[in-house]
Amino acid sequence: MDTLAGRRDVRHADRRLLGGAAGGRRAAAMSGAADDDPLQGGWHRAGPAAHGYGGQLRQLHEALCDPLCQQTSIVLLGDSITWGLGLADNAEVFPRNHSLSDPRDLFHTRSWANEFKRAIGRDYFFGADARLSNWPASLSGESTVTYRRRVALYPGLPPFLSTLTGSATGCHEMADGAALLGYIFRMTDEAGQASQSLSFPFTGTEFELVFTSIAAHNPMDYELIVGGLSQGIFSTMGSNGHGARRTHQFAYVRRQQIEIRARRTLAAGVQHLELEAVCIDKQCRITNQGLIGSNAMICLERSCGALGPAAVCEDDDFVLIQFGTNDRSAIFSKYRQPDSINNFARNMHTLVGRLESNAELILMAPGPVAGEPSPEYAFSMLDVRNALNSIARHCGIDLVDHYAAQRHRESADILSDRLHPNRIGHALIAANLLHALRYA
Repeated sequence: MDTLAGRRDVRHADRRLLGGAAGGRRAAAMSGAADDDPLQGGWHRAGPAAHGYGGQLRQLHEALCDPLCQQTSIVLLGDSITWGLGLADNAEVFPRNHSLSDPRDLFHTRSWANEFKRAIGRDYFFGADARLSNWPASLSGESTVTYRRRVALYPGLPPFLSTLTGSATGCHEMADGAALLGYIFRMTDEAGQASQSLSFPFTGTEFELVFTSIAAHNPMDYELIVGGLSQGIFSTMGSNGHGARRTHQFAYVRRQQIEIRARRTLAAGVQHLELEAVCIDKQCRITNQGLIGSNAMICLERSCGALGPAAVCEDDDFVLIQFGTNDRSAIFSKYRQPDSINNFARNMHTLVGRLESNAELILMAPGPVAGEPSPEYAFSMLDVRNALNSIARHCGIDLVDHYAAQRHRESADILSDRLHPNRIGHALIAANLLHALRYA
């Protein structure tokens, strides 16, 4: 069974493979200084080891495509740009206190977050209905969307792996028009002195096993083993026909092996375990935890468990993080922190460290704003972009660079005011993110 400790060990081991970049060059990243990576594109993914990016965009794309990844949960962390402020048809924004109880946006609006949600439903879930809900502590809104689709897989093909021991066993497939997928994958045990099993990697909490139960075939039982832990022994007797179904539910696992191990019920004679399909109700949940007025410091204090429930739960797989616009404020010293770019980098490093043991992280650099330079802000959006790029490189995290993608755009064309994107600006953010995801 997957545990937080196990996930933490795996992720830390992955980072050690980067040659110590996350530790040895952390001080350089925290300085917020520009590095040697030019502004050549809108996103940065895993490449040469020296670049240190981690491939999380590719992992997200693969999870959304993989039918054996039954559950994919995505959290969007950010400020009012992630919330969707500035679009005329959005939700009520008051009362609010920069915590998870704040009102959330409405799904029909054209914010980048909602455009991203709709695209996931359209491209990966074939236009499945959007099931809307809200964060339980929030006053109002539609923060969360869930998509579902059903997938039936034939167990005689990869990534399913059959394992046999002993000469009196065998596996073969039989064409059978009455079976769910037109074929049966049959395990045969002739003498009872051998073992055989079917295994496959899995992420999620449940699947349905479809099998044939014909008394004349002497059906075997099977033992279900999830992540090395037995879930019990189950019979395939009783239905006397095709299409028998049993749903197996268990505690959430991430990238663990599922094993279906045949178990004899007769002392002698030939017995069979006849499997038709493994069916998965694949789902994706996307939760917008963007809060108006938030920044990296506020997120650490109010959305990461210090004050109330955490914005990222144990079964969340991916977190997209976009901060920096509000972090530039030249009144930070009034809030017990320096007005400086390396303070922003420190807060982002702390946020990354707090979240990376539980989920895969993807950083996003906000786009340009109007009115720079200004005494209202202690540093620029280019400083923000360079600090985030440095953190991403040295911590092994992918960066979606909206600043690079929008740097040649006129602010009047993409902003509704000096800071917040209009519909065109939100569309550009969504398009850049989706391009990064699809081609990772």
